[in-house]
This record gives sequence, C-alpha cells and structure tokens, in this order.
Amino acid sequence: MSNRLAIAILLGLLSLIWIPSASACSCIQLTLKEKYQMAEHVFVGRITKTGEIKSRSVNPNWSGVSGEFKTLQTLKGNPTLLQHIETGHGRGGCGVTLTVGQTYLFFIDKSGSVDICTGSRTFTPGTQEDEKTLKELKAFTTQHSQP
Repeated sequence: MSNRLAIAILLGLLSLIWIPSASACSCIQLTLKEKYQMAEHVFVGRITKTGEIKSRSVNPNWSGVSGEFKTLQTLKGNPTLLQHIETGHGRGGCGVTLTVGQTYLFFIDKSGSVDICTGSRTFTPGTQEDEKTLKELKAFTTQHSQP
C-alpha cells in the first residue's frame, strides 16, 4: 500500500472519530482511481429517507445523519449489504449533505460511512461531467474484475 493511500485512509478514519466543531474540512487530493480502490462499495443511489444520529458507541460525542437509499447502479461491491449510510453534518466533519430524492455517487467503506473526502457527492445522470465520471468508473470495474 502506498504511503499516500495509507495517509488518506488514516485521515478519513480520524475525521469520523474526532472532528473539532470549529475546523474546516480538509481532504487529501486523491484520483478517481484511488477513491475507487479505497472504497468497499461504489454505486449510484437515491436517498429515500434520512434521520438524525445523536451518537455512536465508539464516539458518544459524534452526531450526524443516517440515510436509507435505493441503489440505481452498482460499480463495485454489494451496497445491498448496507442497511443505511452515515455521514457527518458537513462543516468540519466533511459530511455529505443527504437530501431525500437526490441522487448521489457513493464511495463507501465497510461500515457504511461516507464523506466528501472519499469522493461521495451528488450525481446528475445525463450531465457531461457525471457521464464521464461514470464511464471512468466502469473502466475501473472492468479492470478490477479481470484476473
């Protein structure tokens, strides 16, 4: 594993565990391929329901948002294994603002946590930028499935 990838993973985990309220979100710049490789699940999905999270067992001071989703297109992994996703509120927590009815491109770890540093963001099918991203991700999917 490259040093850059190891640092990115460490910072991502730290952002989920300890987030000072006054800090601004700061992410290590990763390529689309690196984001794809780091994620357990990569998919396009639509948020169907959201709810407030008051704390986590590993960090009682953490709060965020839980989202239920409908998978529209799977690019890696099996997102149906996830019951929901979790994200911070944004600001210093780098959370993804989840809106019911909105479509997103998700890069998710095993726990179901997402943030903007992993590449998760809104996704608008049919736009030139998002169709280009989807094409690149499909190429990674093909490369990943080959022996």
